Amino acid sequence: MPLLDSATQVPVCPLTGAAMAPWMRVPCDWRRPDATGRYELFWSAAGQFGQLHPRPAKHEIPAFYDVEYYTHHADVAGGGRGRGFLERLRVHLAWRADHGSDVTPESLRATTGLATGSALELGCGDGKLLAGLQESGWAVVGVDPDPAARKVAGERGLQVHDGTAEEPPAAIDGRTFDLVLMQHVLEHCLDPVQALRAATAYLKPNGVLVVETPNNEATGLRAARAAWPWLDVPRHLNFFTPHSLRAACSLAGLAPVATEYTGYVRQFQRPWIENERHIRSVFDRREPGTPPASGTLAAWALLARTALARSRYKYDSVRVVARSVPR
Repeated sequence: MPLLDSATQVPVCPLTGAAMAPWMRVPCDWRRPDATGRYELFWSAAGQFGQLHPRPAKHEIPAFYDVEYYTHHADVAGGGRGRGFLERLRVHLAWRADHGSDVTPESLRATTGLATGSALELGCGDGKLLAGLQESGWAVVGVDPDPAARKVAGERGLQVHDGTAEEPPAAIDGRTFDLVLMQHVLEHCLDPVQALRAATAYLKPNGVLVVETPNNEATGLRAARAAWPWLDVPRHLNFFTPHSLRAACSLAGLAPVATEYTGYVRQFQRPWIENERHIRSVFDRREPGTPPASGTLAAWALLARTALARSRYKYDSVRVVARSVPR
């Protein structure tokens, strides 16, 4: 958990040790609009890292997930085919400009040289990724706190234990793996650096950790601000950029070897646009005067700004591949 500067009582960046500055106010939890309270986000310019402050108490967190939540289901932020010509054209142009990559057995082989081995996924959800690895010859184990997700993963023939990155199950104590995966997990952790250190302890010598989070350097966030679907406060407590995700891995005793990106086309598909519009409408009911979403016009403007942009500004998610180093 972040420390407080004794003089200013503002949070201290866990990556740099410097006081953080106010960054953004979120009017409410858009998934639970009847819940009271607004949220304040702070930012470290030096660390390129943000955090929710004050932090929620541990006992408050389960209520944040008592909603229909995308983490343990199919990708509901993207997907869907365009309905009209202009929508299909926008999605096609985005597809042509999309050079991002997902984690697959093939991508892991290309990035790390690992063809098979043992893999642990912390926050595995319904086990879709682990199932693909298992089919490719990997020996896999998953950890997830959601019983419904674990049930689906079990039906896939996977071994999945109840737990989290911060509180892993006793069943994996003392075990080590060639590969540890954390996809869209670190942003949820009360102490992300400690969570990474805990994950690192499960790596074999020269093992590989793959960690992916929302990319808070994305132009989409700059345009949508608090209504950006991947901001998702208060479930997301930490806000990384490529720089800060690499820095966090280094603090955890890892050596980053690659930075990868994913999540471009979905920003221009109808589900994402409608989701952003809905978030804005919820915020406007809580704090009237929230600028309305311009919907498809905003999507076209974002496409024009990002189609040829550098990856750090283009994609909604960033992934760091890092190796364990000798202790």
